[in-house]
Amino acid sequence: MPLGTDMILASELARRAAALVPEAVLVPAIPVGYAAYHGDFPGTLSTSPATLATYLGDICHHLVRHGITHIIFVNGHGGNLSTLELVGRELRRKGIAGLDGDTLWTRRLPDDCFGVDWAATPHGLAVAVLTQERCPIHHLGPDGSPAYSIPVPAGERYGLRYYRDVLLLTSYSRISAYRAGDGSFLWEVHQPGVSSLPAGFHEHENWVLTGDTLIVRYGAGIVACSLHTGSISWQYNPPGYAYDVAVAGDMAYVTSSRGIFAVPLPAPAPTP
Repeated sequence: MPLGTDMILASELARRAAALVPEAVLVPAIPVGYAAYHGDFPGTLSTSPATLATYLGDICHHLVRHGITHIIFVNGHGGNLSTLELVGRELRRKGIAGLDGDTLWTRRLPDDCFGVDWAATPHGLAVAVLTQERCPIHHLGPDGSPAYSIPVPAGERYGLRYYRDVLLLTSYSRISAYRAGDGSFLWEVHQPGVSSLPAGFHEHENWVLTGDTLIVRYGAGIVACSLHTGSISWQYNPPGYAYDVAVAGDMAYVTSSRGIFAVPLPAPAPTP
């Protein structure tokens, strides 16, 4: 993706929405938000949450002076969420409405938070708050109260996703599955050791869900495993080290350090 993707997408969405409302005022996008946790990627720019809140608050203050009574934030970047919630609460306190009306619940993030990952489920919201101390994933019910927690891998980056009543947690060392309704453990597959990882590579981000099958990076290749049992039904090891995988129909497209490979997926097993 190009640098500025988050702003480009949010700006276009806001432009199209504003075009549908004749009296809407479209304000120029703020090009830099909070992204300190992406600092290892060349080209990343970031502000502090406090700077972003002050800047955004000043803009909203002047919009209100000019007679604006409703303000909608169109955000394309997860790192800005807590700041937008803070500014939004202050606007509501001053009588300025937003699109969502009254907030049902909020949860304050710790001061040392450098990122948030989450997955919405029919039972609420699974939230991973990233801090220097490893916090478990908390599943919050519809009223915002914690329903259960899930442990996270120590000292590893990880990804969190919901699919068909299963919460999936992937990291460098393992793939774990939990039942979304109550957090009960379903299965776990440990990643085989790999001698070296490419610079900037995030193993936890390279997976695809199709039907009841998880296509995921495994060792130096990829595997297909059952969403409900974790059993591995198929494995493919391309020349070199597999970087990423995409799936369309019955084909998997794998990129590795040696090239791009199109691989037929096996036919799904018949349902007993």
